[in-house]
Amino acid sequence: MKKLILLLTVIFLGLAVTGCTKKEVDYAFHNEGESYLSNSEYDEALLSFKKSINQNPSLTESYIFAAQILADKNLFEDAIEILDAGIGFAGDQSKIYQKLGEVYYLSGDFDAAEFNYSKAYARNGDNLEAYAGFVKLLIKNGNDSKAKDVADDRLDLNDEDSLQLLKLGLFADDLDLVDKILGNTENLSELFGGLKNLETDTVAYQMQIEQSVINSTYKFAAIPVLSSILEANEYYDGAYLYRGLALLDINSYSEAEADFASCIRYNPDLADCYRYLALSQMSQEKYEDSRQNFDLALNFGQDQRREILIDYTKLLELVDDKKTLIQMLDEIISLDGGEEYKVKLGRVYCMEDGFIDELTGLVSGLAESDPSLESCLLVKKTENIAGDTIETLKTSNDTFSYYVLYLYYNEKNSGDLDAVRDRLRELDVTGEFQYLIDN
Repeated sequence: MKKLILLLTVIFLGLAVTGCTKKEVDYAFHNEGESYLSNSEYDEALLSFKKSINQNPSLTESYIFAAQILADKNLFEDAIEILDAGIGFAGDQSKIYQKLGEVYYLSGDFDAAEFNYSKAYARNGDNLEAYAGFVKLLIKNGNDSKAKDVADDRLDLNDEDSLQLLKLGLFADDLDLVDKILGNTENLSELFGGLKNLETDTVAYQMQIEQSVINSTYKFAAIPVLSSILEANEYYDGAYLYRGLALLDINSYSEAEADFASCIRYNPDLADCYRYLALSQMSQEKYEDSRQNFDLALNFGQDQRREILIDYTKLLELVDDKKTLIQMLDEIISLDGGEEYKVKLGRVYCMEDGFIDELTGLVSGLAESDPSLESCLLVKKTENIAGDTIETLKTSNDTFSYYVLYLYYNEKNSGDLDAVRDRLRELDVTGEFQYLIDN
């Protein structure tokens, strides 16, 4: 429903009217609907917009608001029915078809969404929302070449429309679509730069950039824009954080570290600054500094505790602190019961002496059986592994499975030990098991 509130702030109808005139009657139900919306009374708002449509069939916004309320309730067929009723009657047919495209997209009917976006754009070539939706659906439906042709008709890096397109539909999580349209990612930085010059609301612009950095696969493209923001306001902690994330994404670890440190200087209570500072330091093998900052991140970020713990475990694996690693994996499991982390904890138990009872309980609690952990438990209990399970471990070509086979054959003094050891060394590209094999 937030989308509706945003819509209310954007669409200005200028409908304040005094006196008992026909215009007042025409817009009374629509204004009533907007009033209900502002108070989150959606059923009442829907009824008012329907009355508005009956009384004034040309009022496009009433169809759009009513359809949005229904779409937000996943009542897509009802939303489509209302919009279909507006075809031929509503004053702005392009907006009706555009909204139909949006609703069909939400319902999962991408072919119908593409068709309606194309109709919207054909009826009004200046409808940039329709243009963005049309191009997006062409690409989603695999029509890349047509999307490129449509985009080439209009897209110009020096054209304000291009910058508005980036803002409208392909700004954050759809940046990969912009990349497809433009053909190379260098132009993306130019679009960001041009957007900065176009934007007049600095706060809104900064928030858009931050959101794009968090969600996009092209974080690097925002670096020059965030740098220009910092030139204008060197105390803006958010810009340091998000530029640091972009630098981290392109492996510029020392520069990212400096930005995260600046973020802490201007906002010492922000857990994300410590978390990502720790990650940047970990990537530079500054393990003690990294550990201190992970601890601080946990101190300030109780609501992000699980995510911070997951990152922290990567450091603990690097420094081979199995005791703390076990504690943190156990806590992660207690927070969400994730199977992935149960398997990780089981593998740590397997690589350490003892932990038979812990591994027994963990293996029995897995939603799906894990042959490598079950086999490791048998090795710890000095019991035999079934022949078909051995074949499963061998065919998996999984490093940990071969480590379990190595333990088993080593215990049995098997003639296959050398072949398994050699295969394990081939698979162990990170060297994780090297010291265990050598010892």
